[in-house]
Amino acid sequence: MIELHKKVDEYMKAYRYLVLYLIINILLPVIYGCVYKSIGYDNISDLIVKNRLYMAIILGLIFIPLLVIAYKKYNIKSQKIDIKMYLYIVILNTIYNFLAFNLNKYFMHSNLYDVVDFKYSLISTVLIGPIIEEVMFRGIMYNELKKRYSVNKSILITTLIFSLMHLNIIQVIYAFILGYILNRIYEKNKNMTNIITLHMLSNFTATIVSALMISFIL
Repeated sequence: MIELHKKVDEYMKAYRYLVLYLIINILLPVIYGCVYKSIGYDNISDLIVKNRLYMAIILGLIFIPLLVIAYKKYNIKSQKIDIKMYLYIVILNTIYNFLAFNLNKYFMHSNLYDVVDFKYSLISTVLIGPIIEEVMFRGIMYNELKKRYSVNKSILITTLIFSLMHLNIIQVIYAFILGYILNRIYEKNKNMTNIITLHMLSNFTATIVSALMISFIL
């Protein structure tokens, strides 16, 4: 029984921050809604949409310090980065979003490209999101998985979970491609700042490209 508990505990080390992240993501809107409900505000769903930026900032303030402290315990030595990857990420994201935009327009008809909220995108998607996701997935989950599995299997598991977190099929496909590339880069140079910056650049490119295509169509 003790041995089983130990194995479960070791297994959960790879996923505990993901579980905590999901719990906080669920609790924040609930708490936010309950507070406003208590003062007589009825349209909670509309309120949550309007205030999602503030919830993203709260999530970042709670979660980023927690993840950074946990990651520092690994004492991983960073190596030099490959500057060319920044250009490759911009090109890859531009091409993918151009194709995805047209695929969505003519076949899928989702609301993914309906409008770009610049303030929310820049703070949540470009700044906060990449820090949380890279430290949580590549920094902690991947390093824990490598203790039990091969590099390739650890990359595959990490990338798959990372991509499925994005829910929308268009984002899932690109997240899988991006996640795999970032995992390979991280495995090569162990530079967390590098992959966070690359992820930020990718999301920033997606925001700009999407806004340009929406404005062009409109």
